[in-house]
Amino acid sequence: MFSVIGVIPILSFNIKAYIIPVLLILAVIYACMGRQVFLKINCRRLFVFSTVFILYLISLIYTSNLQEGLSSISSRLPLIFLPITFFILSSTEGYQTNNAEHKNYWINTFTLFSSILGILILIKSFPFFSNGKFEVNLIVATIEKNFFWLSDHPIYITLILGLAAILGVYQLTRTSNLRIFYFAALSILVFAIIILARKGVMLATTLGCIIILLKTTKSKLKTLGNLILVGIAVIGFMYLFSADSLKRINEVFDKKVYAETLNQSSTSMRFQIYKCGIILIGERPVFGYGIGDVKETLRSCYKENAPELLLENYNSHNQYIGIALTAGLVGLAIFISINFWLITQFIGNKNFLGLSILSFFLVCMLFENILERQNGAILYSLFICLLLFSNNKTFNKEQQ
Repeated sequence: MFSVIGVIPILSFNIKAYIIPVLLILAVIYACMGRQVFLKINCRRLFVFSTVFILYLISLIYTSNLQEGLSSISSRLPLIFLPITFFILSSTEGYQTNNAEHKNYWINTFTLFSSILGILILIKSFPFFSNGKFEVNLIVATIEKNFFWLSDHPIYITLILGLAAILGVYQLTRTSNLRIFYFAALSILVFAIIILARKGVMLATTLGCIIILLKTTKSKLKTLGNLILVGIAVIGFMYLFSADSLKRINEVFDKKVYAETLNQSSTSMRFQIYKCGIILIGERPVFGYGIGDVKETLRSCYKENAPELLLENYNSHNQYIGIALTAGLVGLAIFISINFWLITQFIGNKNFLGLSILSFFLVCMLFENILERQNGAILYSLFICLLLFSNNKTFNKEQQ
């Protein structure tokens, strides 16, 4: 089962959809073969985590475009099936007692195959290296449409790289085994992340790594010094070899991108998208528009306020705005409460890897609708459930 999780980085978009039923079937088989245990906390975890999917499901009641709503619900199925999978899995004594071994295995395999993904990105990138610089826009277009069998939106490929980088830093702080492998893997992963230049994921990965380092290392001053040196090295690399990456970061501070819609500026387009999202939330603040009507409602706003955005099928590009549009401020308050509860769970159990991964996703959600695409929903549900339902501390306490 954990081998299936490990190879996710190199699976094609279509094959990833089959991961969900495969993991569920394997969990049922594993549970049938092992001794059952009952942990009350896991029932609560299943209910709380599944509430996100329930919010989307309830919004079907008042959506006018039921067909679009059902199509959208299908891409969010990981939000209900993966917590059920790990609830079943965590109800076996073998899973709880061997948790550390399982954890090391899926972290190592996921990092390995993510590094292979990074190498493939580098292979596709070097043809676009000219005059000492990487042409980021051309690389991104290639990754999206002509990336071997792995073509996908670059943000979701970068999500995998960012998660693997956090796992690599975590392993380096815990063990001296495989240090050469993890140093090599991190070099590849960071290189690939910089080349793809997804600002939100870069910020989220940095935050996730900082949490790991500050919570797991003894010398905070030394850690801070190392972080500064790494930051200088990354900025220096972008300045020397990836001017487009640095340009994408610098445009955030350019007032001109907020004054009008600039097609060549992702920051400018996002600003106009966010404006529309906030306007629409104000018109139906309590329960939102329902899952089937959000897309067309946004397009109507784009047509009126920023027609340039109609050239592409843009969603709200912010998960929090997206949930408010779907389920209103009531739904947003519930979603924030769920994630706050998850934070308390991870902090209370000193699960700093879980806290780091959750923080990574929460930051990414400021820039992307992670839960509204199949790959994002799979990654979020898979990683949070892996770390939420595997808790030896709770198991040992309830067994006493």
